[in-house]
Amino acid sequence: GKKNIKDMEELYVKFMDGGRVNGFKDGLLNKIWQDWRAFAEYAFNKSHATCYAWVSYQTAWLKAHYPAEFFAANMSCNLNNMEEITKIMDDCRRWQIQVLGPDVNESSTEFTVNKAGNIRFGMGGIKGVGANVIDAVIAERSKGGQFTSIFDFLERMPLGIINRKVVECLVYSGAFDGFKEMSRAQYFFATGKDETYLDQLLRYSGKFQNDTMSAGMSLFGEVDELKPVRPAVPPLEEYNEMEMLKKEKECVGMYLSAHPLDRFKFEIDHFASTDIGRLDEIDRNLQTDKSAQNKDFYVAGLVSECDIRYTKSGNKPWCRFTLEDYNGSHTFSLFSKDYERFMKYTQVHTALFIKCSTKKRFRKQDDTSAEDVYDLRIQDMTLLSNTKDDFIKEFHVEMPLESTTPELRSALVKELKRHKGKARLYIDLTFRHDGIDDHLSLYSKKYKVSPDYELLAFLDKKNLRYRMVTEVKM
Repeated sequence: GKKNIKDMEELYVKFMDGGRVNGFKDGLLNKIWQDWRAFAEYAFNKSHATCYAWVSYQTAWLKAHYPAEFFAANMSCNLNNMEEITKIMDDCRRWQIQVLGPDVNESSTEFTVNKAGNIRFGMGGIKGVGANVIDAVIAERSKGGQFTSIFDFLERMPLGIINRKVVECLVYSGAFDGFKEMSRAQYFFATGKDETYLDQLLRYSGKFQNDTMSAGMSLFGEVDELKPVRPAVPPLEEYNEMEMLKKEKECVGMYLSAHPLDRFKFEIDHFASTDIGRLDEIDRNLQTDKSAQNKDFYVAGLVSECDIRYTKSGNKPWCRFTLEDYNGSHTFSLFSKDYERFMKYTQVHTALFIKCSTKKRFRKQDDTSAEDVYDLRIQDMTLLSNTKDDFIKEFHVEMPLESTTPELRSALVKELKRHKGKARLYIDLTFRHDGIDDHLSLYSKKYKVSPDYELLAFLDKKNLRYRMVTEVKM
């Protein structure tokens, strides 16, 4: 414990002799000695170790009995460390505790636990929203009650506190999602003249605030007809949900309201052989876990980071990119030919389907000194959006001939038309012939389909069985 390796080495012979006398083998004794030798480089005294143990017990007790509060406090301690917050949120999911997005009517500066036992994201974690804004929101909410709408919010907040950048960040982070009359996309509805509805709202806010301040000096200050009129809410049109989620992640550092992979649930469930969190574990234990060696793994995820670098010798480009899913992330490296082949796929926010293999690292035939080393390598990748059309070759729908009605046939044809794709469609008719169950498979020349959960839900509702013939070639 004194970090004096010379004094410790003098005890080696005494330790080995004593161990042999007590019946222990040299292999075990040497293993213990090497552990001690490493430990002696940095060790705690008993009082220090006891304090650590006591703190560990306290935190374990809090996590066991008050998990939501424990996680909220930990995330509050890491407001500026999004990587750590992401790890804690993964733990929240395992404990089935929801982490709700920020909300101007419920959030504090830090993470808190609401009455339902869920964690509410702290406004202090929203980029672009300063402490003065957060303090003003909380103060006004305490004084005048919860905000009832975006108009109520802009009318009550002090002039000069709220500007366009702040409102944009609050919109993108979801802090106004509680105002059900407005979606995030409607704030950015183009109203003409190179402006959006958000510009109209801010202009209205300024007029309302100025009118309120000058009301006491005006003969007509209390006349409602002369007050600024709230701009009409624009219609909800189609919008790019992915773009909104990107903005959300830029503001709060992660996806909270939804995940870009949600729309690929069918592909992930049917084609991925493992999740990325498990892949990261496989990579860490690859040299000792023989069951994971010489295996293929298929993973699906979203590129969250990509960093292009250059080698010191030759100045050749290579890259590191991180792929994440709902349960974790893993960082891959691409060199040489792999870089040329796959670099086009590694743009941030791109959803990918990747085939990985755990193979033995190449070494010269005459090199017998070293042990075998295994690497996790990328073999192939494609866009996740392409997998359904590329891998599903046939889609079979089973229809009992005796119970099939014109109405059912019409409804099925209508639904199949809504899901056009590349998979060959077969209608497998089942019937009884001479007292024997029989079937006839009919191949459709007219329709090809792209199955998804919506189509499968329709078939389940109609009590129609189905099956897919898949072929993952990568």
